[in-house]
Amino acid sequence: MKYFPCVLICFLFLGNFAWAQDDDWDSGWTREKEAFVVKQYHEFIERFNFDEKTPIVKFFKKNYPGYSLTREDLIKSLFNIEDPDWDKSLQNSFIDDIMRGDNPVQIDFYDDNWFAEVKCIFEYKKKQYPGSVILKLYHYENNSSKWQVVGIQEDFLPKAGVEGPFPISRDPTRILNPMSHAVDFASLYRAFRDVEGLPNYFAQEYWTPRMNLFFRELRKGSLCLEATTGVTYHLLQIDGWILRLNYYSRNLPNSGILISSLEQADVNDKAGYRRKQLNIK
Repeated sequence: MKYFPCVLICFLFLGNFAWAQDDDWDSGWTREKEAFVVKQYHEFIERFNFDEKTPIVKFFKKNYPGYSLTREDLIKSLFNIEDPDWDKSLQNSFIDDIMRGDNPVQIDFYDDNWFAEVKCIFEYKKKQYPGSVILKLYHYENNSSKWQVVGIQEDFLPKAGVEGPFPISRDPTRILNPMSHAVDFASLYRAFRDVEGLPNYFAQEYWTPRMNLFFRELRKGSLCLEATTGVTYHLLQIDGWILRLNYYSRNLPNSGILISSLEQADVNDKAGYRRKQLNIK
């Protein structure tokens, strides 16, 4: 199996050689995998930004202090390199853009224009259907933050939307925790059954007749969320690019939250992507 970049080849070879000499193979493999796997979105950001507190940087400093790990190494390790169809020239163009000039691109958890797509199984009128909930993280001046629904992808509700004003919550303190992504948004299950607090989980600026219909069916009890089955992150905050991230669970260093697709996109392309891919107005 070929690993990219080359530093991963060297590291795996050195690690395998060292651990093969004693009975500590399993624990050695565990340490290696723990360092390389991108376990949470926060860790993806740290690695992308070449933050020294990210586990892989700490691991290299401790185990290979003579090796000069670079930001390019880490960004390349964030791609799903098990995909044989990667366009390496596109990947290199992206990295060149990120690294260019005196101010290399950084991303932040509180950036605008990135979204989480939660794939779901819904039950509507006693039948089950697949769909997705699109969420955005809102951050406020008092340093509070919360996730809110900004779009819905489904094809099982009546085709016509229902006009209606944005509903007022009886208890505005109920929110989707800003760390909900750490548990793959399992809290959506509780939120969509919280009739009194239901308006809190929807963003007013993205309210549409279709969203209103979805909301009304939830409140009536004819629609409910049965399960969440996966999360895709859509990153549109980097000038000129759109990234999608997915979680890969496998017994390899190249696993966890990784870049699953990459495309060049200008402002108009991104506006179209929001409408067509994310169903956001």
